[in-house]
Amino acid sequence: MLSESIITNDEVERITGLEISPTYVSGVYRFKPFSSLSNFVPILINELLLGGLVIIFVLPVVAIALIRYTEISSLYLLLIGIFISILIYSIRWIYMYFKKQELRNTFTLLEQIDQHNKVVKSVEVIQQLSEVKSSETWLQYSSNIMQCLNTNRETLICGLMMDKIARNNKLSILHRPDLLATVENNLEFIISMSDRTQNDEYSYLINQVLTINLTVMEEMQNLKSPHL
Repeated sequence: MLSESIITNDEVERITGLEISPTYVSGVYRFKPFSSLSNFVPILINELLLGGLVIIFVLPVVAIALIRYTEISSLYLLLIGIFISILIYSIRWIYMYFKKQELRNTFTLLEQIDQHNKVVKSVEVIQQLSEVKSSETWLQYSSNIMQCLNTNRETLICGLMMDKIARNNKLSILHRPDLLATVENNLEFIISMSDRTQNDEYSYLINQVLTINLTVMEEMQNLKSPHL
């Protein structure tokens, strides 16, 4: 079934040990704020709310501390409170930047998982339309498509496992050559399927799967690199 090819957030969380949501990965934004309007609006709203909460909590604390030990005008009190709030806010963004650098391979894999799930949804739509039309083309290529999706799913799971190993102990990757071997074999299989598929529509889908496999392979090679 096509639904079994989907990789869910719960599954990703279980494999990676990270908290995953449509917006966050372990407290770090999954997407660049300005990558699209659909990403920017919720991030802007979230940041405005967080900024407001920081000011609400910081100003009273600053006011109590300063009024107790010194005489200061309300304007200076407000400016000091805002400055400390901005400082706290800046520290949070600096933390998020370095955390995202640490998780850069994870983010790439998550992007590929999103792409994989989109391909599965596309195939699901094609399957439904083909069943209505009783298309012989779907019957001809459905088995190949399903094998490609399942193979791609396995590749992504291997990528997540290797990424977790690298985050915990990079040297431990050397003890799991089977993961990279699986991805290499899967890549060869997808390439062979791509070469054998003549239909433009299905060839396009398999090429998308192939692109995902190539990206995962590149990330796994990066994880093995002693320079990272």
